[in-house]
Amino acid sequence: MKLMLPLIRRYKRLRDLRQMNDLYTGAYAMVGFGHHAVHHLLPCMRHLGLQLHSVCCSSASKAAAVARKYPGVRGTTSLREVLDDKEIDGVFVAATPSAHFAIARAVLESGKALFVEKPPCTSLEELDCLIETAKCAGNRPVTVGFQRRFSPVTDRLRQELRGAAVHSYHYRFLTGAYPEGDVLTDLFVHPLDWVCFLFGEARVRSFASVGRDSRGEVTLLLVLEHREAVGCLELSTAYTWKPSMESLEINTRTGIYRTDGANFLDCTEKSPTFFGIPTEKVFRRTACTRHLIENDGFAPTAAGHTIVKQGFFDEVRDFARRTEGKVRGNSRAGLESVRPTFVLLEEIRRRMEEG
Repeated sequence: MKLMLPLIRRYKRLRDLRQMNDLYTGAYAMVGFGHHAVHHLLPCMRHLGLQLHSVCCSSASKAAAVARKYPGVRGTTSLREVLDDKEIDGVFVAATPSAHFAIARAVLESGKALFVEKPPCTSLEELDCLIETAKCAGNRPVTVGFQRRFSPVTDRLRQELRGAAVHSYHYRFLTGAYPEGDVLTDLFVHPLDWVCFLFGEARVRSFASVGRDSRGEVTLLLVLEHREAVGCLELSTAYTWKPSMESLEINTRTGIYRTDGANFLDCTEKSPTFFGIPTEKVFRRTACTRHLIENDGFAPTAAGHTIVKQGFFDEVRDFARRTEGKVRGNSRAGLESVRPTFVLLEEIRRRMEEG
């Protein structure tokens, strides 16, 4: 034990130094300072040590309150003031969803790096416009806030599914009524983007819509066809917010994966077949379930924090690294990478309008 203690101390010291040496020197601005910005993006920025230079709000009273609450941070109601400031390297856009497109395009035209919350726009045409604007502006780093792409569950799932024969999947995304916005681009875009990221481009093989959009209660029953998988989805705002529910079950040739998208990922191994005969019906066998990711909450660690489990922390860190040149190449949530999601959204919206 005496020999182990110095090794343990050395490991902890190196671990702490690695975190302390992950330094960022750029200046960042935030456009929009509502619940999502304050409770999700700002804590990530603070933990990473990112310098928040300016906050742009639509309200003069909120801009003044920001300056009082956060010493050293400039509060303003002028987007142009932010875009013309040469000290600012990157801009986080987390405003009203309907305003994202115009703000994102202005940020790209200014030559600054862009992090735009989902949805970055409301149509495929607008997305293509942003892609073209980014190219004309010199391809500065761009990240769309599809945080699920950066979650630990997603990383492990992609690792497990690499080379696996996926048979099908079943996805349920259930919430209460949503009368305050576009249910497709504000809510259902989350699960639709996730399956496009996991399984590739998709087309609608079967579609049914239930409920009344005027009451904010809509249920979509979809069968999506990917190149190597078929999925059945129930996306609904006709259930409840407390609790809301999300579950994904993926059936592969060798096992069945189950997850809620953030807190756990299990895999139950399937029994083999012999000349088409399922061996589990012939021989007694205890089913084996591997707990690939499980957060029991026993110790309060960063990895167990909701912001990390949902992918918010890693998406902000990835954006900062690309903005400051620590990482090259396109983000896994770049504008072009989310195009298949918007192609799918367009098809679903057309089906909804056709009734």
